[in-house]
Amino acid sequence: MLKFHKYAHFRRLKMGGKTNLKTFLLTAVLLVCIQSGTASVGKVIYVDARRNGVGTSWQKAHKYLQDGLAHARSSAKPVEVRVAQGIYTPDVNSNDPNGSGDRRARFRLLKGVVIKGGYAGSSGTDPNLQDFTLYETILSGDLDFDDGPDFGNNGENSYNVVTGSGTDSTSVLYGFTITGGNADMINNDSGGGMYILAGYPAVSNCTFRGNRAAFEGGGMFNHSSSPNLNQCTFSENSAQYGGGMRNVNSNPSLTNCMFSANAAIQEGNGSGNGGGMYNGAYSLVRLTDCTFIGNTAAGRFGSGGGIYNTSSSELILINCSFTGNSAIHSGGGIHDGDGSLILFNCTFSGNSAFLGGGMSNFYSILILTNSTFSGNSAGEGGGMFTEVDTGQAVANCVFWGNRPDQISGKAAVSYSDIEGGRGGEGNIDANPLFMDADGADNIGGTEDDNLRLLAGSGCLDAGDNSSVPEELTTDMDRNPRILNYIVDMGAYEGPKQGLMLSTESVTVPEGGTATFTVALAMAPAGSVWVTSTHYSGDPDIRVESGSVLIFNSSNYRQPQTVTLAAAEDTNNIEGVSLIRVSAAGFLSVGVTATEEENEPIRTVVYVDADATGANDGSSWADAYNYLQDGLGDANSTGVRKEIRVGGGIYTPDSNSSEPNGTGNRYLTFQLIDGVAIKGGYAGFGQPVPDARDVEEYKTILSGDLAGDDVEVNDPCDLQTEPTRVENSYHVVTGSGTDVTGILDGFTIIGGNANDAVVDSPYSVGGGMYNFMGKPKITNCTFSGNRAIREGGGIYNYSSVPSVTNCRFIGNSAQNGGGMYNGEYSSLTLTKCRFIVNWASEGGGGMFGGGKLTDCIFSGNRSGRGGGVNGGETLIYCIFSGNRADIYGGGIYGCYSGAIVVNCTFRDNWAGEEGGGIWNDESGPLITNSILWDNAPEQIFGSAKVSYSDVQGGWLGTDNIDADPCFADPGGGDFHLKSQPGRWDSQSQRWVQDSVTSPCIDAGDPNSNWRAELWPHGGRVNIGIYGGKTEASMSLSDAGNIADLNIDGLIDYRDMKLLIDKWPYEAVFLYEDLSRDGIVNFTDFAIFAHTLELLAGKPNPANFAMGVRFDADLSWTGGRSSISHDVYFGTSNPPPFILNQTATIFEPVTMAQGTRYYWRIDEVHPSGTIRGVVWTFWTMMLPPPLP
Repeated sequence: MLKFHKYAHFRRLKMGGKTNLKTFLLTAVLLVCIQSGTASVGKVIYVDARRNGVGTSWQKAHKYLQDGLAHARSSAKPVEVRVAQGIYTPDVNSNDPNGSGDRRARFRLLKGVVIKGGYAGSSGTDPNLQDFTLYETILSGDLDFDDGPDFGNNGENSYNVVTGSGTDSTSVLYGFTITGGNADMINNDSGGGMYILAGYPAVSNCTFRGNRAAFEGGGMFNHSSSPNLNQCTFSENSAQYGGGMRNVNSNPSLTNCMFSANAAIQEGNGSGNGGGMYNGAYSLVRLTDCTFIGNTAAGRFGSGGGIYNTSSSELILINCSFTGNSAIHSGGGIHDGDGSLILFNCTFSGNSAFLGGGMSNFYSILILTNSTFSGNSAGEGGGMFTEVDTGQAVANCVFWGNRPDQISGKAAVSYSDIEGGRGGEGNIDANPLFMDADGADNIGGTEDDNLRLLAGSGCLDAGDNSSVPEELTTDMDRNPRILNYIVDMGAYEGPKQGLMLSTESVTVPEGGTATFTVALAMAPAGSVWVTSTHYSGDPDIRVESGSVLIFNSSNYRQPQTVTLAAAEDTNNIEGVSLIRVSAAGFLSVGVTATEEENEPIRTVVYVDADATGANDGSSWADAYNYLQDGLGDANSTGVRKEIRVGGGIYTPDSNSSEPNGTGNRYLTFQLIDGVAIKGGYAGFGQPVPDARDVEEYKTILSGDLAGDDVEVNDPCDLQTEPTRVENSYHVVTGSGTDVTGILDGFTIIGGNANDAVVDSPYSVGGGMYNFMGKPKITNCTFSGNRAIREGGGIYNYSSVPSVTNCRFIGNSAQNGGGMYNGEYSSLTLTKCRFIVNWASEGGGGMFGGGKLTDCIFSGNRSGRGGGVNGGETLIYCIFSGNRADIYGGGIYGCYSGAIVVNCTFRDNWAGEEGGGIWNDESGPLITNSILWDNAPEQIFGSAKVSYSDVQGGWLGTDNIDADPCFADPGGGDFHLKSQPGRWDSQSQRWVQDSVTSPCIDAGDPNSNWRAELWPHGGRVNIGIYGGKTEASMSLSDAGNIADLNIDGLIDYRDMKLLIDKWPYEAVFLYEDLSRDGIVNFTDFAIFAHTLELLAGKPNPANFAMGVRFDADLSWTGGRSSISHDVYFGTSNPPPFILNQTATIFEPVTMAQGTRYYWRIDEVHPSGTIRGVVWTFWTMMLPPPLP
């Protein structure tokens, strides 16, 4: 029996079935032995592009590989085909020497045939010399030999360069580069490099580079196949699913393979998953000594930069590394959803994603042992993200230096080193003392990162031996896995002897000293001379004493002191030096020494117009009176991180030297890299000056230099209002900043970009001007700003701004009244409102594309695109009451490939066409959205619409034409009416209506509905609240209110979630079963009652192994049930069989070694209660004796 984690729910992973680790380990060893040996050779056929013979020798070699394969096909097996260096395309042979151009042509592997490349051939002194790099043998799909960079000019390329379909283990491909495949057509959209259906080939020492598939498996596609790959490289391949490799119901084994710079790319509305590899449909994938580096997954939900594992697939990884992979959404290194992962001796470094920088797990089973996560980053779960407690166990691991956190979720963690600490048996919180976590290049996430442990690490001898399978005898370096009787934490066993430092860094005060100590981990055989020297950095820091220390067997444990000194200097720079500590025969280590300046360094600057103190920005009492002075301070010192601004009015032309203002319209408030400018503080004279409320302590940045602006009722009047003529051209500027340039909590008013010079930058961006900037703008209001050309509120050109929780009210321009996004800009807009803005030509609210989430466009006007001109990505957005004189009341002219998801368009109007949306040739992809009461029509032009409610109807998948039953559309409440329950924003409670909207449970079945509270129907609602906790409730009884983690089971996991939230008050909680805003005993009573109504005590037990073929199925009926609906079969969910009153079911004789699923729905007088799905495996008979 293998010794796995001590948790009972992993028992099925220890026994039989596909995940028998012992079998895998023994098979891996055997595979290496087989692949490193020499197969028996029968007939040899020669291929050399420089010859034109019959293939009997190098001198008489076939010119074309297809001729060599035809020769092998007709020969007695075994056959070996030796191929000389050169380029071979699949459409040429002796009958077609110039190539047929047939994209369907491919090189086909054959049973009993070994195909070997990398030979010198006729160009070498010895044609039998084989070197895959020196004598590269290329199988190319570039039929016209014209491919350009980034897959250019590949429209004529082969769909699949190589195929291994229908092969067995005697079919071998060895020593080739496969490139230029382009599977880009329907029915030919998978496996650009190699396509394998029902094949079992061996592929070794091959490189798959620069192949592409429109759908699956850019480098390789496997379906119902079990290829063995050894020492192969997949680089720069791309596909939507599995840039490097895609596995469907397949069992590939990979050893010593590398996946680098592959990409899962976004195609249309979809997201790319699995940059390196994608596993699905019950695949079993085994990886040993493999590397994933720099792979990416694109698209808004792109997941699994390195690997994407799903659909009950099982992935086993041993001695694998994931470095510098990234995903837009989840799982920079690995994403697992509804699958199983087993990892031993693996490292994750420098990976990134929105969720789970190193790894993300959604409803999956995980065994993670002796692995190291360092330097990974994410919005949540820097090291690892888990959706819920879904049977995930972590042991003997190190999570250190991941940001913002190490593990997000409730995985069971034991005997691991977790930065910041974590509950669990044997866990520690101690610096693991990596040799060099970011490598020699000081950049994390690159190949030189060194996560081995130094002597003295708290991870040494701190693991749990029972978590390590007996068959796993080595660490990632192939050194013994257990030394000194106890396993170490992490992927590597650490050295027991070494230099032990008291610290890795020290601060040395200017003009003073600081110390650190050195000792040895073990007694040395003789004397050890340890030297400490200044290795690099600030020359002001030096070793004052202790430069040479002597240790022997009697004093090795006693720390000896090294003293550092920092010289006085005249600068204000905190210098940094590296002190090298070394000894003969020992690994050198280092201490980072930082000089601390004499004067304390202030990082915060204070600004308040009413302060009466020293006017030096050092406190609220001594705050600068003018924001320009605060900006000048931050810009000149380079050490300020934040500017806090008290409530009041600040103009760009005023400072302490010009308190009355210069009247200079060109002056602006310029954002600064690394500095957050924050308004909304109570400031000087208030009881709590640091109290912050952007509404109560309004902080205004005003372009009204003369203080004479007259309010206007209609933003179009800003174009002619005479009191604005002296106002600032740009109130704020974010040009040239990076993402650390922050504006937070201000009201920006009175900008007037009215320079009449053609193409003048001062004719755009009245409120804010961004050219080649990446500023972050939060909690701001842009009101009453004007531009005579573009961007009354904000103008962006070649910029990547992030705008969150901002309002754009009453701004005016020719294009983009609220905001204008010009060429080469990429905008992210979240929770923003565009209200009553105006543009004479296009985009009353906004002009140009970007990613918009949870935004509202209401009451905006323009000639074209009252709300938006040129939509790109719109998710959860409202368009209401916008007006266009000509086209597109809500939106005009969506970009090609634009997506509109869960949006609502109501009461928008256009003078001629497209009340809701107007398009010409480029049609958006509209899903889960409502278009109602727009005039003269909902949509004009082309649009691909699905799962949406369109008044008057629209052709597309499952669209409807029915009154959406909004709660109060005139008042801006677009919640859907529901008899089971609707959230009422006014009363802040759930209410019941007399009708239920037809938009409930009518969205795309593949959309994420899991945030919707039960009853949810297991399907997302149409409209802006679909997939959110505020979604109106469903009439469906699908699921169960007590299934809190939505895994189809009601068990201890759900009970634990309920306990974790008690007592807890919140209006949108799954655990609040009574929906009264608090988790309490009422909810426990509902949970307990639900359990009583369900069928229980299944026999065979859930996840049982070795069940007899003729076994009966029995269960305990739920309380008050009158009959039972039986579901049974080999698929999940299982099909309905019959209804019966007995609590025992006799299936027909079952197949051996097969997984079965069954479910019992209890029929009660008041209705049917859906049961949970149980599963078991039948026994496997031994083979008959010979």
